[in-house]
Amino acid sequence: MKRKNVAVILTVATVLGTMMGSMPVQAAKSEDEEITLTMIDHTSEDIKIEWEDSVVEGFMEEHPNVTIEVQRMSMDDYTQTIATKFASDDAPDIFVEDSSTLPIYIKNGYVADITDTDAVGRMTEGACEALSQDGKVYALPVSSNSYVVTYNKTVFEDAGITEVPKTAEEFYADCDKLKEAGYTPIELGYKDTWVLMGDFQTDYINNVLTKDPEAVTKLQDRSEKWADSEEWKAVVERLKERYSNANADPFGTDWASACTALATGECGMILNGDWTSNNAAAYGDVSDFGAFALPVTDNADDAKIAKLAGGQGYCLNANSENLDMAKEFLNYMTSDGCVENYIENCNEVCLVDGASAENATGSLADVMDLRENNSVVYTGVVNFDNEFSDAVLDCLSDYLLSDSDADTALKALDTEFDRIAGK
Repeated sequence: MKRKNVAVILTVATVLGTMMGSMPVQAAKSEDEEITLTMIDHTSEDIKIEWEDSVVEGFMEEHPNVTIEVQRMSMDDYTQTIATKFASDDAPDIFVEDSSTLPIYIKNGYVADITDTDAVGRMTEGACEALSQDGKVYALPVSSNSYVVTYNKTVFEDAGITEVPKTAEEFYADCDKLKEAGYTPIELGYKDTWVLMGDFQTDYINNVLTKDPEAVTKLQDRSEKWADSEEWKAVVERLKERYSNANADPFGTDWASACTALATGECGMILNGDWTSNNAAAYGDVSDFGAFALPVTDNADDAKIAKLAGGQGYCLNANSENLDMAKEFLNYMTSDGCVENYIENCNEVCLVDGASAENATGSLADVMDLRENNSVVYTGVVNFDNEFSDAVLDCLSDYLLSDSDADTALKALDTEFDRIAGK
């Protein structure tokens, strides 16, 4: 997903760190005193929003003196907004951070250590690893995502596709079948720039990082070059090949429109995180969707997904006047009732210990099967840091919108990464 310039956040963090150093310690509040907690999130999934709202309402019913004010915004605006709020002394009590940006907030003392909360104690082993530092947990992940191809079962059936492709040859043969049947094979919603990164990640997370967990880090510290890697070149080439099997105007199509096309049977597939079916479910029946691992070779055994640890989670403002109550909110979020509600309605893998998805349907059933039988556990860096991420999106956009080849794109990426790294 698209991130903003990390330099901006670092500058904000430094300024706010100085401001917070002089803040007085807040006295504990009595149990009947009116408390307001603020929470900011960037989820765009209607199903997830409904679940989150139900958690907020349930918590307030159990704590009549507490009001939780929730603000939602787009992913593209989120990182900069949170940084600005910390800089202007308007930081929320509860907010969501990604494993790639969380270290900045930890370094500057913005996020509370939640290791000893009941909520963290309820998580499955390793769930919080990517959101921890020096043995302390700083964010609570409720779910774990994998990057897959989500497809419309009815469309596949109508195009004469009787089973999901397991090799690259089968994948592109199925694209041809979908075209012949009058369907767009792949729908791309690149008007929302994070969707391009999600498409790219569906390939590189599963096919590069599982072989070299430090691949992203090496590109960013410049110990390796894009142009020297045959694997990164193959990922970039495959991106363009899929682009040639996509809708007519990917950069003029937004994410909601892409999900609508999948749900209404205008297209066959979307490549992105396994949350795709939740988004598409707003326009169709979740049971109509399935999922499979993107095949990139002609060896069926190579088609695997990375089983990721929690990559983002709920953080608490370390300087909140109501930190203890915010911790209670996280505890409530992982209570049995909230977890049961999540499993029943959110159609995602839940990381709370004991959570079961045995009655899963649609794409979640397929994702659970893939995670059980065709997955590689991965807990390393997934996302490019902010400015590097912007460079990837800019270079890939230029590449897809032009006649340039992969070698040209890789050279452009190296030029931008060298500039950002000061090399």
